[in-house]
Amino acid sequence: LAKAIDEGREFMILYIYEPDQLSHDTVHGSHVAFVNEGLQDMQAQLREVLGLEATAEPICLRRGEVTEVLQSLLQIQPLRRLLSHQETGHGTSFERDKRVRRWCKARGIQWTELPQSTVVRGLSPLDNNWPEVWQAQLESFLSAGPLPKPSALP
Repeated sequence: LAKAIDEGREFMILYIYEPDQLSHDTVHGSHVAFVNEGLQDMQAQLREVLGLEATAEPICLRRGEVTEVLQSLLQIQPLRRLLSHQETGHGTSFERDKRVRRWCKARGIQWTELPQSTVVRGLSPLDNNWPEVWQAQLESFLSAGPLPKPSALP
């Protein structure tokens, strides 16, 4: 969100409830409740920053397979770039990410995945430089610090 705001371009905040992710063995109802609580809090903060009515929903919530949801939104609004956090979960989420990458590439849409942790996707403990790469990622992550809360959106 901070990256999108900083660039001053029009954007949409989108959260997709994905059936294949929700039905994965690693997902529990408490995880979904936590996500819902965070989304509600973010909705409230965005309403305040944007000066919206209490019933406004600044976050676009959808349910479905991610590329189908993106395609339906593309029919309504041009999409030039997709920003997301880099998922570092299970194989099902990695397969989803590969579908999203193919979908974006086929449509000429730039997809930027922003790291959200110290995990380095594709790095194996068997790689000779694993300790150095992981240590650099850890130090970068820890030194970044939190971003300031936006006071306004473009």
